[in-house]
Amino acid sequence: MSASSSHDLMDVLEDQASAAGGSTVSARPVIQIGSLQQWRSLTGQFLDHNYRQTGWYGLVSAERFRAQIERVAVVEGSQVIGVAEVRVKTVPVLGLGIAYIGGGPLTRRGHPDDLDRLQRCLIALREEYLHRRRLTLRILPPLDPSGPQANQAICDRYTALGFEPSPWPPPCRTIVVNLDRPLAEIRKSLLQKWRNCLNNAERQGLSIRSGGEPELFAQFEELFNQFMDRKRISVELRAEFFRAVRERAGCDDGYVVSLACKNDQPIAGHLGSMHGDTAHYIQGATGELALKTKASNLLQWHFLSLAKQRGMRWYDLGGIEPETLPGVYHFKSGLNGQELRNPGPFQASPAGIRESLMPAMERFYRWTRRRERR
Repeated sequence: MSASSSHDLMDVLEDQASAAGGSTVSARPVIQIGSLQQWRSLTGQFLDHNYRQTGWYGLVSAERFRAQIERVAVVEGSQVIGVAEVRVKTVPVLGLGIAYIGGGPLTRRGHPDDLDRLQRCLIALREEYLHRRRLTLRILPPLDPSGPQANQAICDRYTALGFEPSPWPPPCRTIVVNLDRPLAEIRKSLLQKWRNCLNNAERQGLSIRSGGEPELFAQFEELFNQFMDRKRISVELRAEFFRAVRERAGCDDGYVVSLACKNDQPIAGHLGSMHGDTAHYIQGATGELALKTKASNLLQWHFLSLAKQRGMRWYDLGGIEPETLPGVYHFKSGLNGQELRNPGPFQASPAGIRESLMPAMERFYRWTRRRERR
């Protein structure tokens, strides 16, 4: 841990100890992190840091789902072994609830004991949310981009602790491109047809505007909404959600919007993020002209190049559904990355008759959410 993050943690421990009238050693291993500045300092120490664990993402998400957000660190003495943003949704009358961690807990530092620290972190989180607070603890862990063996090892740690497969969110598959190579080698490894489309796009006189400025988010949202309307599809989180995250954060917070323009008019857009050692594709949008000019290929290559320039080791292309969305799968496959299955989701639930009501209540809640989006 860096000196700055260690100092931030000791500030938290001392504040909590002062309030409790005790020593600077936390009574419980799971402590609350109230300051976003401290949170950013802590999350920045983990290689599996991702956009779902950035602070403002969790806060805006909690408001959207009428839940509470808790930013917690798991500590051993004065050392942080993991951090997690936890979205807590409760039903007060029945005493039921879910503590959901998406993209966490963050534990990977590239050390030989990463899996052992993950296990100790899960034990502490399970004790806090499952046993002490009687909540269902549901976790969608971050992907380890290094390969299927690493992700299977993560799954093994969860199952060894009694976690079971969760009915929600759906299991996720993705494609990951290794950026730890010269850019020319990455380009040469692209599938021939995809590379031909990229070459074609580079001859179309397109310009790219890229960055984290609010106006870029607004332009992307407009393009994305037009794309959704044209395709007549719906997604859980639309572009307006990420614009709200940008507005609340007051900075780009690791998000990058890229717009491909023809005669200064946006015709395609790409929303991605860069945290830890991995860049993530989040959303994309295309207009009719973008299909003819192969603008999406140009945007993907632009973002990949930018991610490598900023020191990212991996590019996660987001979810793939070969059976239901074969066109998207075919496009992403053209970058010739490795197909991986995200570990989880997992959950552990308290025993009892009341807890058996949770699946039915969740189905009803998601049904009402879908009706609200229409």
